[in-house]
Amino acid sequence: MTTGGRRRLARWSLLLGAFGLAACDDAPRAAVALDLDGPRGAVEAPGPWTIHAFTSDDRPVTLWAAVDDAPLAALGTGTDPAGGVWALLPAAPPGAVIRYYAAAGALREPAEGERHVTVRAPREIEPPTPPPMTCSLAFRFPVDGLQLAQRDDDAPQAGVQITALLQTDLPDGAPARLVAGDRGYAASAAGGRLVFGGIDVPRGTLALVAEATPRGGTPCRAEVTVRR
Repeated sequence: MTTGGRRRLARWSLLLGAFGLAACDDAPRAAVALDLDGPRGAVEAPGPWTIHAFTSDDRPVTLWAAVDDAPLAALGTGTDPAGGVWALLPAAPPGAVIRYYAAAGALREPAEGERHVTVRAPREIEPPTPPPMTCSLAFRFPVDGLQLAQRDDDAPQAGVQITALLQTDLPDGAPARLVAGDRGYAASAAGGRLVFGGIDVPRGTLALVAEATPRGGTPCRAEVTVRR
């Protein structure tokens, strides 16, 4: 049994208990009750809005509705597997008032008049602000403190060229730069890597500083030192 079915069964059990069912054949018949479920107070456009009605003895129920001062009209209904009938309230713009009620023979819910529901404009939900993009840079080569091998015939002024490889989470195509001494080098991220080729390493100690700034995000930086 569905939650709605259990709720209705409990409701009718209370109703029957209140009216008091006698065991003998000549006991007075329990009163028939009509129940109407639907929006109250206000609803938010654009809908649709569902109403549901049923009686304690399963007699036919008609649902009526109108918008503002229009005449009340019977709604097309569907059969609810849990019992009773359901229908959709008519479409209405923000500011309109929907009136509706249920009828089953001489029974009516609400007993006097109709329910009035005001249609409100939909609330404007601001899209969540994405967090600023971050980036990370990590040297894979050279490692910090790397001592480059020298040949005996190297002249003091001779240079050595190396290729720097870094791991990154920058999106493909994002730019980055590497500064080595007084020279700068450029590269673009691809597959989570940055490759800076042809870096001149003179005699002595050289700091390699890689930097990047994702669009609209926070800069990142990595640094290693090599010796020759």
